[in-house]
Amino acid sequence: MSSEDVEEARQLLLRYAGSERAMPTCDELRQFLKASREARIRNPEDVANYGSLALRHYKSQLAEEELWLLHEQVGIALMECGALQQALPLVKAVLLKFPGSIRARRLQGMYYQAAGKPAQAQQLYEELLSEQPHNDVIPKQLVVLHREAGALSEAIGVLVTYLQHYSNDREAWEELADCYLETGMYRQAAFALEEVLTMGVLAPLTLIKYGDTLASIGGAPQLRTARAYYAKGLQVSGGRSVRALYGLIAVANQLPDKDAGAAGSAAQELPSAAAEALVQQYSRDAPDKLPLVKQALARYL
Repeated sequence: MSSEDVEEARQLLLRYAGSERAMPTCDELRQFLKASREARIRNPEDVANYGSLALRHYKSQLAEEELWLLHEQVGIALMECGALQQALPLVKAVLLKFPGSIRARRLQGMYYQAAGKPAQAQQLYEELLSEQPHNDVIPKQLVVLHREAGALSEAIGVLVTYLQHYSNDREAWEELADCYLETGMYRQAAFALEEVLTMGVLAPLTLIKYGDTLASIGGAPQLRTARAYYAKGLQVSGGRSVRALYGLIAVANQLPDKDAGAAGSAAQELPSAAAEALVQQYSRDAPDKLPLVKQALARYL
């Protein structure tokens, strides 16, 4: 399932909006909830709304496995929406149905988190990890808990241990990079982002973030590499990334003039082209700020 499948199923449900009598069919609700689940789309309000509708009106039409998947899915969505009173009966039902299971206890830990009980959540997650040291879900929940508490060193420790066993998890490398960046550990962040890039990820945000990280480390070699990644990020974004354009300007400001000359005409032209592109974007989208932008970029215009 993809995000397009989710949106297609959602549009079918929207036909019933505002109608007091008509209601989506069980199959329509199931299709939307299944698509959201499989595509891992974060849409808690819709899932909480339509999932609650399915559990309230069509419970008897759901297969056993799907019924409990919906309890979990809807319970998490309700927690994310802050509807703890509505989520609690679903959490209790799952715990009663599957006492002692990892997924049920993880759901309980998530409820503790949402209810503002981080100590209980952490204790539960650590117990689960001691039982299943190589579990690939609980560590991520523990990282969320640590980051919410501002305990970045603990979050980094959990991610490093996790990645020793699941080194191909791109999202975990990206989260580790973010944790390193928040603590000012730029060289470690660069290493984590390099792992992401070796997986063939060419998302503009990742390319530009790597450029930002290298620019923060500083030094001519890192700045030249940052320039290349800003340029690549700009290319992948279709020339629309303001952040990449500013990155090219910032690198040009830090590199000595003789370095730009030695790098050839393309490197010399990049900051001027970036400045012109920024002026065009501000002229179109924020003309009131254009005088300030022109003043800041005067060297390259």
